Formats: sequence, C-alpha cells, structure tokens
Amino acid sequence: MIFGHYAGSYSRLLATDSAFTSTEGQIYELLFHDQRGDDLVAYLSSLRTGDLSERAQQEKLWTLSLAAWSAANAEEGIQLCARYCGTCHDSEGPTRIAWHDAFHHLPIELSKAQYRTIDLGVPSSARALVIARIVKFGIPGTDMPGHEYLPDQQIGSMALWLSQQMTQSHLHGNTQN
Repeated sequence: MIFGHYAGSYSRLLATDSAFTSTEGQIYELLFHDQRGDDLVAYLSSLRTGDLSERAQQEKLWTLSLAAWSAANAEEGIQLCARYCGTCHDSEGPTRIAWHDAFHHLPIELSKAQYRTIDLGVPSSARALVIARIVKFGIPGTDMPGHEYLPDQQIGSMALWLSQQMTQSHLHGNTQN
C-alpha cells in the first residue's frame, strides 16, 4: 500500500517528484511517460476502498517475526528514518515545507520524540510493536502513510530507534504529545 492513504494527485506527486520523496520515488517517474503511471496510481488508491474492517483487523494482528526483531538495529533505524520519514518529520523536510498548510495535522518532528498516538504507559516492547505497525501501515484517516514495501527487519530497525528516542525523551521530561 505505497500510496493508498493519498488522493490521486498527491500519489502522483509522491511517485514522480524526487524533491518530495526519497530517491526510490524516481523509479516510478518512468511510468508517467504514458497512461501506465496513472493506471498504477488508480490501482494503488483502490486498494484501500471497500470494507476496511477486515484490513484493519489484519493490520492490528500483524507482528514482526522474532528474526526481524533480532536483526533490528537502532543505528540502521536512524538512517532509515532520515531516508523515509524525514521528508515529513524533519523540520526542514521538503514535503513538510511544501505541504505545510495542507496537512490535517502537521507531522511531529522525530527529533523531538513527541508522538501523538503512542501511550508512554505501556511497556517498551509493546510500544515498539505499536510503532512498528505505524511505520508499516501508517495511520488510517491521517496523512501518515505506511511503508509496507520495506522488509520487516527494516521496519523493526526503525521501530527500535523510534522507541528508544521516545523512552529517552520521556526520561528527560520531554513528554509533550
């Protein structure tokens, strides 16, 4: 579900304009020389239509394998978050700047570890799983997309680093959510 959370025009922008996305977005640029790119956007957008309750239940039950958690690496998580999340979640991210007024809620800055949808009261392992689900599937009904195309090990690395950031921030009194 690469573009499932977005309207067609925004999906097309994400797929074609490398200033708004990571370098992988350039791959899709080749598709938009003819009708195939528009067909791809229409197909990907259609994946989130219909009965979403079954899909929501699948997302809620999804978990990382023990192998993916074991291979997760916080240092890799920093790099992956900068690459895939920084465009919206960095104060100078190009998508954040360009779409500042269009976001329903301005994305939180990852460097401040101020997460709106994460409960600080849950154990860190449960919190990491919640974060992994958000990284993988996004937050339905918001501007936050998922990264379902990433391998689970990378999802785990991102979740591990984000969870560590949240714990560290909480211990230092930065708990504004």
